Formats: sequence, C-alpha cells, structure tokens
Amino acid sequence: MCSSDLVRACAWAPLLLALLACNGESSQEDGSIDTIGDAQMDADAAPPPLDARPDADQGPPPQPIDTLCSDDGWCWSHPAPHGNAIRGLWQTASGLILFGDHGAILRRSAGSWYELASPTKQDLRGIWGSSDTNIFAVGDAGTILRFDGSTWQKMIAPTTVILRTVWGSGPKNVYAAGDSGTVLRYDGTVWAKVAGITGYLFSLWGSGPTDVYIAASNGLHRYGGQSWGKVTLPAGTDAPRAVWG
Repeated sequence: MCSSDLVRACAWAPLLLALLACNGESSQEDGSIDTIGDAQMDADAAPPPLDARPDADQGPPPQPIDTLCSDDGWCWSHPAPHGNAIRGLWQTASGLILFGDHGAILRRSAGSWYELASPTKQDLRGIWGSSDTNIFAVGDAGTILRFDGSTWQKMIAPTTVILRTVWGSGPKNVYAAGDSGTVLRYDGTVWAKVAGITGYLFSLWGSGPTDVYIAASNGLHRYGGQSWGKVTLPAGTDAPRAVWG
C-alpha cells in the first residue's frame, strides 16, 4: 500500500503516474518517481509497417542483380537492389533503363524497378537503341550487349579495349568507340574495326549515316561518308568530352 505522504503526492500527479507509484514499478530508492516524456515514448515506439505508410511503393520490391561477392566471401546486401555505380540511362517507350558497373541493368516500368538479367560482369559505359527491341550497351573489355525486347545477349566484338560510347543512325549502322582510338561499326550482322582515329574516344553522335562525330582526347573527329577527319575548333578550345546536336 502507499504511505499517506506518497498518496498525497500521487493525488497531484497524473493518473498513470499514481498507478505506477502504487504498484512500486517506477519508484526509485530515493522516493522520486520516474517519468517518461512523450518524445521518449515516440522514440521507443516501433515504426509503422512499410505497407501502412501513405507514401509506400506498393509495387514489387527490386531484387539484387546478382549477389556481388569478393574473393574472401564478403557479399553485397544493402542498399537494394545493388550498390553499383550507375553510369547512364536510356528511355524507351515501355520504361527507363539504367546501366552501370558489374553489368548492372535495371528497368523502371509501371512505377517499379525491375532487374534485367545481364550476361556480363563488366562495367557498362554507353547505351543507344533504334527501338525498344534493338538496344545496344557497351563497356569494359570490349563488351557489347544487345537487347531484343526480352533478353540481353552478348555480341562478338573484335576488340578487348574499354568501349565508352555507342550510337547509330539505324539498326544496320551502329558505331561503338573507346580507348586506343578504337572505332567499331555494326552493319546489322557483324562488328568490324574502322581505321583512321587515334586517342581516347569519349562520345559519339551523328545526324545521319554520313554525318557522325566523335569527341576524343585529341579533339573532335567527323565522318562525312568517305573517311574520318579532324574538325577544326576555335583556338584554345579544350578537347571535348561529349558531343550532341
């Protein structure tokens, strides 16, 4: 039972504290009473489940691309879907495609992100497509991938250098370029090397099959239908890193 002094103290305290004092559960040895502030109660309360929050994404959660593990057994787990660097994106009629390191390829459709199976672990650096069923991605070690609308497949490339950029005027005239002055052209059947350029090649763009540009470490190059030539830029212009028109 409560002492008369403590009962008088309880009478002035909130009902909750009076009950706790009488039960002896919150009285300290010195006779004082512990109180729990609203802020502390809020901090200790468990957060509501994700699907109960008004801003929760109700779509299926993205899955890891492929568990990335080091040689000594450490594997990636958070954040999902992966922790790979994203190097670029491509917009299609059916959704947005992101690509990046370790062959990571994601697609956003109907408000959710989905994993697309990738046939490579190489870093991907460039992407271009003529349609939703004809998309190319390029990357390290001469990697060239093609998406046919349902799956990504690895293509045979006549190089092992880093490919940094890809662009085409159509499905049967696609260029890829990268390190060591490497330029490749796809004619709808095979990829072949194109001669005539040096340096590190960063970006491709063209207005058509006879008007193609490459931004390189040694300047801007242009293909006019017959051969590649150097474009004269204003004096003092640094080597371009990208080209678009």
